[in-house]
Amino acid sequence: MNTKMIKFISFLTIVVLAMGLLSACATSVAGQVGSPTPEVTMETVVPTDPATDGGLTVTLADQGKTINMTVGQSFLLKLGGDYTWNIVISDENVISRTPRNIPLVQGAQGIYDATAAGTATFTATGEPVCLKATPPCSTPSIQFSITVVVK
Repeated sequence: MNTKMIKFISFLTIVVLAMGLLSACATSVAGQVGSPTPEVTMETVVPTDPATDGGLTVTLADQGKTINMTVGQSFLLKLGGDYTWNIVISDENVISRTPRNIPLVQGAQGIYDATAAGTATFTATGEPVCLKATPPCSTPSIQFSITVVVK
């Protein structure tokens, strides 16, 4: 394997470990009326050791948040496996799915890159997987949305 691939695999390993920590610390803002939009800010990190590098994971707990990034940063979208997700990005020049042909952790929908300065709305509609069961469930579809600001 080449060095770039080893670094990428190391990054994914760290992302998987970080997801557990982030999901344990995440809190939902659902149901809060009139509160300001929460904001998540990523700082640029200069990697020194692939074993200690961290990454951002976006989950359902981030519903309605604004995420600030810089060009070149990435996040793992992990909305879970209980829904089939249809993802729409308002400006794919600002944020786009990484065209890497790699396996993702269970419940993840992809890695997304900040590719240019600007603002994009990231929307995902989830249809329950159980709708395809026999008999189908009556679980409603859900909507997820974040705003990504890239500088």
